[in-house]
Amino acid sequence: MERSHSPKGDPLGTPQGIFGKDKYNKKFWRGRIVGLVRTLGKRVTCKKVREFESRSLRMSEANEERSEPTSLNYNLKPMPNLKEIKNLIENHPVALATVTSENKPNVICVAGIKVVSADEILITDNHMNQTLKDIAQNKNICLVVWDHDLRSCKLIGESEYFTEGKWKKYVEELEENKNLPAKGAILVKISKIIPSK
Repeated sequence: MERSHSPKGDPLGTPQGIFGKDKYNKKFWRGRIVGLVRTLGKRVTCKKVREFESRSLRMSEANEERSEPTSLNYNLKPMPNLKEIKNLIENHPVALATVTSENKPNVICVAGIKVVSADEILITDNHMNQTLKDIAQNKNICLVVWDHDLRSCKLIGESEYFTEGKWKKYVEELEENKNLPAKGAILVKISKIIPSK
């Protein structure tokens, strides 16, 4: 069928316009419109799905970053308690470090240390001098103990000095202090244990 030229002023260039009497044109444009609507619907739906997936991925990555341990934590081991290293402490020499009132370091070697709880050790004062002055003005101390294979452990804590009471009596009765003055006892509450790597 030969089609006529489009009427003057018809912007679509179709005979009788979209809603003319020509059935062919009605079906043709109706199909075009329906197809266009479906295509747009699919595109909108796909866009929303992509946005949702992208947002979910960003949230998942953020959660992983918050929960993932930093590299500083990879090689850390749980801090042992004193009872786990009791043999090391009680049967090897220990260096006891304090700080003087002039902020100078002071270190002595002590022996006969006893572990009296999971976070406390007891040190006998037999011949201490400068160390007693140091802990009187600064209770923070540090100890280092090592064995014959040079496996060591650093202990950090706060000290308290006793010249009477149960702790003084405790050190007086120790076999290691037989024939020694046992002038006092230093109770150290350990806050941090750092084993050698």
